[in-house]
Amino acid sequence: MQYTAELFRGVVRVIQARKADLVFVQKGILSINVRGCESLLQRSGVPLVFDFDDDILGKNIVEFRNPFLRYFQDARQTIKLVTQAAAVIAGNPYLKEQALQYNPNVFVIPTPVDTGRFCPLAADLRPVK
Repeated sequence: MQYTAELFRGVVRVIQARKADLVFVQKGILSINVRGCESLLQRSGVPLVFDFDDDILGKNIVEFRNPFLRYFQDARQTIKLVTQAAAVIAGNPYLKEQALQYNPNVFVIPTPVDTGRFCPLAADLRPVK
């Protein structure tokens, strides 16, 4: 069970979130979208920022083959996280449009950097020591 350790660490992080000022979630709480984790996080009362750069809304990142284990997954968890987030960061305009269906506070921060447009100045090209 390669996901057992991830599940344990994820649940511990969700419980510890109560001590934080802000929770920043990238893509999901866990890669396996365990049912109920988003509810535990919401009960912490800590503001959430959800960040994603892949088309994952309403989808499981990892899909179990075993029907028993699949029962514990929640493909809608990413949508629930976007809905409860104080702000959402999307990697591109397409993802922004997807997230706007669930949350009005969506901002685009592009994932890739256009190195033809954004390049270091010659003076900044010093060797790193």
